[in-house]
Amino acid sequence: MCVILIGKVKDIRKVDLESAWASNPHGAGIAYPRSNSKGVAVVKGIMDLESLRSALREIHGEIKIALHLRYATHGSINPLNTHPFKIGRSGSYLMHNGVLSAFGKSGDRGVSDSMDLANTLGEIKDPIGRHKILASLGGMFCEISPKGIRTFGSRSWVKIRGSVIGSNDNFIPKVTPIGLSGGSRWIERSAYTWD
Repeated sequence: MCVILIGKVKDIRKVDLESAWASNPHGAGIAYPRSNSKGVAVVKGIMDLESLRSALREIHGEIKIALHLRYATHGSINPLNTHPFKIGRSGSYLMHNGVLSAFGKSGDRGVSDSMDLANTLGEIKDPIGRHKILASLGGMFCEISPKGIRTFGSRSWVKIRGSVIGSNDNFIPKVTPIGLSGGSRWIERSAYTWD
């Protein structure tokens, strides 16, 4: 499952970025409102972790961004299918986390469900109508416009760390208490299996 992280660049910790990439290695994209409502800055087609790190270093740490890390469920693994996707001529962009079974099944089998949804939303001129559609669909969404980043979803967004929220926290290694003589300690579940 993909993940969307929203927050200031300086608050996205290296360990969280690496863990999110390891769980969602099929590409990434970044979007944020430019200062003074002068459009949306978009960097997409990022296909490796070092390129993602480099792109984030280019953005001032105080800037609030939306970062999408993709795990492909519909559509090919390629730079074109990385988020965000432009919503018609609205000047807004869409990021999505989840599976949209009604989208991504058009004639072009390489198109992701989220790209197909963004193309459909682009035909709807009324932003309130677009927002109602997003609120009615399953999954987690964010719309990045010159005015800001707006979240929608079928569940609550999760606080990750600092200013950062996520569409999920599945990428964060979980810890499990284990008993040892003289007390207990915590280990990462990902480092130990119960076979």
